[in-house]
Amino acid sequence: MTRVIARQYAAKKIRCNVILLGMMDTPHIRTYYRNLPPDEVAKIMRQRDSHCPMGRQGTAWDAAHGRSFSPPMKRNTSPALN
Repeated sequence: MTRVIARQYAAKKIRCNVILLGMMDTPHIRTYYRNLPPDEVAKIMRQRDSHCPMGRQGTAWDAAHGRSFSPPMKRNTSPALN
């Protein structure tokens, strides 16, 4: 969808970019496990971490830093930051 939007609006000098976050450890995801004992939550989070290439889930700060450190793109449209 990002590429379609990027092509559609490129002539109007409007860019469309996307950050692909993958698995995230956020307060929202932890609400699913709020009724479990802490040791069970820790086990689930370790399992989730094991599914990530770097061995840990991302955080909201990772997403924010990823965007703030990506260079301004004057010619490109529709890049994906993984």
